[in-house]
Amino acid sequence: MLLKAILVGLVYFVFQLDFLGGTTHISRPIVLGAITGLVMGDLQAGIIIGANLELVYMGVVSIGLAALPDYVSGTILGTALAIQTGAGPEAALALGIPVATAMMLFDAVKTPVSLVFVHMCDRAAEKADPKLFKIIFYVAPIILSLMSCALISIGFYLGSDTVTALINRIPTTVQNGMNIALGIIPAIGFVLLLRQMAGKKNIAFYFMGFFIVKLFGFSPVTVAIIAILIAWLIVANHAETVTENVKGGELDEF
Repeated sequence: MLLKAILVGLVYFVFQLDFLGGTTHISRPIVLGAITGLVMGDLQAGIIIGANLELVYMGVVSIGLAALPDYVSGTILGTALAIQTGAGPEAALALGIPVATAMMLFDAVKTPVSLVFVHMCDRAAEKADPKLFKIIFYVAPIILSLMSCALISIGFYLGSDTVTALINRIPTTVQNGMNIALGIIPAIGFVLLLRQMAGKKNIAFYFMGFFIVKLFGFSPVTVAIIAILIAWLIVANHAETVTENVKGGELDEF
């Protein structure tokens, strides 16, 4: 149990530092669920749970100063506890979403600490010391991630037995409600994503995909392949148009 708690915390520690290598998106729930499942010894359950949590959080994007749920901690701890207790994706959602919200509140504690490092970077920049600036820039996130990593490990170590007892006492009606929520909550993720993508030029593609599925019964994979081909044609035609305009401009000058 202790070893698994440490490993679960290390998964959070490693993938929380995703931004240091650029936006690789390896910290998305669909990846974290699989990695956590591998650590917990049940890769298949991890993939299934991660895919369900991805549907919930796929529309979560940081815009401005908006405070977002920490889906990294929610996915890892929710997946780990669900596998530990032998529960399904619905239990991971019930556990992961409150954990993600609680960790978002914990950011209020980490923010003053991060500001200390920011001011240290400012002083290093004033002294024109790039080496010190880089050291602070890379060390600070590691320290902040270790703070959250410890909470994830402790939460898993202390919470598994308690969660098991609570899940065993959940009435059948409540479990059915959780199954219904499993089908409703992903729609929220799609709505959040659609609100940011919707526009006069893009909204038609949404309805196109919807009617293709409803009228022809195509699978999501088939629709995704069709979407890729359509996007490929649009990009190729746009590139040809730009090239022709550039060439035409050169000829018009003569």
